[in-house]
Parts: sequence; C-alpha cells; structure tokens
Amino acid sequence: MDLILQQGLATPTPNILPFGQRVTVTVPPNGVTYAVDSGNFMIPSGLSFASSGDLLVGQEVSVGVQGSVTTTGGLGSSSPWAGPAATSFTTNSITLEPSQITGSVTGIDASMLMFGFNPNPNYFVPPSTTASAPPTLSPFNLTVQVTAGTTFTNFTPDSISGLAVNDVVSIEGWAFLAPSNNNLCQPGVGCAVYPAIAAEAVVGRPGPTPLF
Repeated sequence: MDLILQQGLATPTPNILPFGQRVTVTVPPNGVTYAVDSGNFMIPSGLSFASSGDLLVGQEVSVGVQGSVTTTGGLGSSSPWAGPAATSFTTNSITLEPSQITGSVTGIDASMLMFGFNPNPNYFVPPSTTASAPPTLSPFNLTVQVTAGTTFTNFTPDSISGLAVNDVVSIEGWAFLAPSNNNLCQPGVGCAVYPAIAAEAVVGRPGPTPLF
C-alpha cells in the first residue's frame, strides 16, 4: 500500500521518513497484526479491520516498521530521477485510526442509526488508472453508522433525528470497507452497500463553510 506520511517517531536520520510525502509499504500475507484504535468507543457490529483485504483508500492508519527503511533515487543521489527520494519499508502491524471528514448528508435511516454521506472535497480518491492522468473526482457515497456513544453537535435535537438531507457535517470516525449489514437507500443514489464510517462525533456546519 502507499501512504502519505503524516507523523512518526524520531529517527537517528531526520529525513529517513519524509513527512508529507508518499511512502510504499509492503504488507506481508502473514505475520501482520491488525487493530482498531477506538479507545472506549464501541465499534458497531459488522465492521471489521482484520486483514489486508479490509484496507481502503482514504483510511487513516498507523503502521509499524519491520526491518530497515529503504530510500532510493531523489535529489542528491546518482539517479537521474528528480524529486523526493522513493521510500519503502515492510510493516508488521497496521492500526486503523479515526479520520476527520466533511461532506453532505445524502439520506437518513434513523431507525437503523445510519445516514448516507458524500465527502467534499472528495476524500476517498483512488490513484488514476492512466499514467500521468489526474484521478476522476466522481461522487463517493458512504454510510455513516452511529451508536448511543456518538456525540452530535449543532443540531436540533443533537441526535440523528436532527439531521436533514443536504446538511453539511463533519465526522470523526473510523472508515471501514462495506459490511454486509449496512444497506442504505439514498435519494438519487439508490439502494446499495457502501463503505462505512463508525462515527464517534458528528458536527453540523451551518451557513457557508470555507472547506469547499
């Protein structure tokens, strides 16, 4: 998998893990531990993060480094390739971390404690399938699953009952591949199973938002 590195432990060589740049991580088929950094929040049933098959573009993860970090090419080397050095390593642990995402509500099923969500700007953008071409910024639909432990802010009432279609909201929670039990019908989208976010917090963004 490829990551955009955001933070990490201090290393003897300060630039060995280039924050803000892409690194390539080898995920062995065996010997890797998977976990969800959910603290005291209870993840809804049916959501799993237990193998490489549960990885999703756009997830926030922390990874352990197994062995050495390899850096090749880049400025200052003998390689003609210009730009940041290509960095890679092998991992032996992957932990799912919460993401913070803003978007619009596309549908609500209060009885099932879930609502549809379209991130803006598009958060889950896979790499382009064509070399040197930009990715396609098509709408990406998600299901947000809430629990009794989810906090709602800036709604009336401060619960899933206070949501309305087209509301702009910010969500903090864990992104999962689609489970088998989160089928949701969304106006203009249809009925399907979508990747899911287990939301610990949902915040309303009334009025103009500077985010998009």
